[in-house]
Amino acid sequence: MTLEIRQIGKTYCKSKPDPGSRPVLDGISLNIHQGDRVGITGSSGAGKSTLGFVLTVTLRPDKGTVLFEGINFWTANRSVRKALSKKLQMVYQHPESAFDPRWTIRQSLAEPFRFIGTRPDEKQLISRLAAVELDAEILNRRPDQLSGGELQRIAIARVMILEPKVVVLDEPTAMLDVLTQAKIMHLLETFQEKTNTAYVLISHDPEMVDRFCNKKFRLNCGQLTPFG
Repeated sequence: MTLEIRQIGKTYCKSKPDPGSRPVLDGISLNIHQGDRVGITGSSGAGKSTLGFVLTVTLRPDKGTVLFEGINFWTANRSVRKALSKKLQMVYQHPESAFDPRWTIRQSLAEPFRFIGTRPDEKQLISRLAAVELDAEILNRRPDQLSGGELQRIAIARVMILEPKVVVLDEPTAMLDVLTQAKIMHLLETFQEKTNTAYVLISHDPEMVDRFCNKKFRLNCGQLTPFG
């Protein structure tokens, strides 16, 4: 087993107490294995992104347990958490949020190598771009000089440099046209064939979840319900 969450609960505090308020996540349990494609759909505001942040350990739940490779993440020491968190990554709906607008693509693409203790040469950077079907000439450009589809490809390339075990895809194609959506999803499939990375696809589109995922859930009123 790669990632397991048990009885996860999360409630956001309000400025005024509301005795009728419900937790965003209410006792959610989920197992994610290598090679899985887990789909999570639900209405806007249902808590899908919150669950994604819990799965990538960027948000600590109020209650429950997050086990990654058998280790209780939130009770582990800081050095262990730092090492494990690199293996849990997220691709966001707005790819521009993953980039420093002042940096060239060369600088942005080189950054994750630093987290694994290496310094990439030109050949490695070009190879990473080729893996997402982009040309080397964009290395000297900045994010505002690229399309949304190009930025999402580079965002995926940056994540994959860290060799993650689980990648949460938070509406990764929502801002793209239909053709670019299909290319991005095909690219993700290709990566998974090579790496056996597990995906968690968060989407408001149940048809996309149904096509892409082998495990499918609907998030409603803080609960996960299997469908399909």
